[in-house]
Amino acid sequence: MLINQFCAAVRAWAQKAEAEEQGISMRVAAYVGGPIVYAPETIEEMKKRLEMVVESIHMAEDFLIVSLIHAIERDFEDCSENYAKGIQRIRLANERILSRVPENLQASPQAQRERQEMERLATPSLEDLRQRRIVLDVWRQVTDPILQPENLDPLNW
Repeated sequence: MLINQFCAAVRAWAQKAEAEEQGISMRVAAYVGGPIVYAPETIEEMKKRLEMVVESIHMAEDFLIVSLIHAIERDFEDCSENYAKGIQRIRLANERILSRVPENLQASPQAQRERQEMERLATPSLEDLRQRRIVLDVWRQVTDPILQPENLDPLNW
């Protein structure tokens, strides 16, 4: 069952990339729809959501899983390859936000902490860029076995 393999790959990805499993389960929830869950789903909840899609919509399991793998990979590629553009967007957003804060509030401790966090997010980091690349590379590594032709039904492609 590819859903089980997918769930195992998500667990392996989280461990190897030192990332949160919920980063994937939230993407799956966004892609496949169903009941909206505001708290991140566990792997078991994600598995139930995927099984529901296969059973109730009668979507081919391998089509669903392969599509999710590629969609998530595109997300990770975008995060890695467009890092500089993202930093620029954060800087522009910071400028807009700061221009709207009244001067008498800009000196408050809360405003100072928020400004420091905004500056941190707008500062390029080689470590952050490296981590984004690791996330993508590990995702490709753990999902590659699922994408092998012997796992897929040729009638669904």
